[in-house]
Amino acid sequence: MSNSDIYLKYEKICTKLEPAAECSRKCSPLAHAQFHQLSANFRLHCVDFEEELEDHLSCLQKNTVKVEKKCNELCEQQNDDEENIDIQKASCKKNECNLKCHLKGLIEYCPESSKVQKKITIQKTRELERMRGHEKFNLLPFECQQLHDHKHVERILDDL
Repeated sequence: MSNSDIYLKYEKICTKLEPAAECSRKCSPLAHAQFHQLSANFRLHCVDFEEELEDHLSCLQKNTVKVEKKCNELCEQQNDDEENIDIQKASCKKNECNLKCHLKGLIEYCPESSKVQKKITIQKTRELERMRGHEKFNLLPFECQQLHDHKHVERILDDL
């Protein structure tokens, strides 16, 4: 699910998040931890940054689809231009391209949301950093590992 989906279905998603979180507490510790990890993006938008996002939601909802469409086309084209790149590396490069493009586009249409958008992005990366300890993390291409590094992502955001 993309950020566009989160913005477009914000009320519906956020309304379901709390009961789902309560339900996950009744599950095994492993299942609860998996829920926590998989729902991190929703939690950041609906709970942690809810108040900061509130004033920007209508602008984000209005513009997110066109930004996402433009970015998907741009980032797909960038990958098509590179030959002999492995699939995983290409996917990570596309994800980084989308991260930059989507954030930049939303900031262009909704400049007042810049601060909260960047904070959410950094916090998402911090959540991903927890996976760095997984035994298979070091098997990822460097381009993928960088997306789990909040300092790398902060540098990207500084350029926006």
